[in-house]
Amino acid sequence: MPENANNPEQRAAFLEDVAEFAAGRLSEERGAALLAAARRDPVIMQAVRQEKALESLLDLYEFPELPEGLEKRFWQRFHGEQVEIESLGGRGRLWLKIVGPVAAAVIVALGVIYFTPPSETPPPVDSAHVDVIEPDELSADEPDIPLVAAELDVA
Repeated sequence: MPENANNPEQRAAFLEDVAEFAAGRLSEERGAALLAAARRDPVIMQAVRQEKALESLLDLYEFPELPEGLEKRFWQRFHGEQVEIESLGGRGRLWLKIVGPVAAAVIVALGVIYFTPPSETPPPVDSAHVDVIEPDELSADEPDIPLVAAELDVA
């Protein structure tokens, strides 16, 4: 059953294989399926053409040779910096081990203090005084809805 290149999943799978196809690292079967899909789908065909053009440009560019021993010097320097940290001595190493976590804890604490929204706690119930106004106490121009007046003693 031929693969349908108009299917978005199939198209995405073919587009993922385009770079491997252009570099010549794709299997014959998959390459043939990709070419067949490219003939039916202009998007895949454009991607194949662009990758082929890019590969031909990269073939023209000559990459410079890496200097002799570059990798060895890199690893020596990498391990040398690790040795420098380890060779700080008792006080220096202890200083780094204590100051780092303490500084992180201070930063977290400041963040919690300054960026935590204030809690909205209601006032205590015993300090509230509620008066219910009865309908017969209302004047004639006010609606017939009983009103509640509350006074809060905030100390």
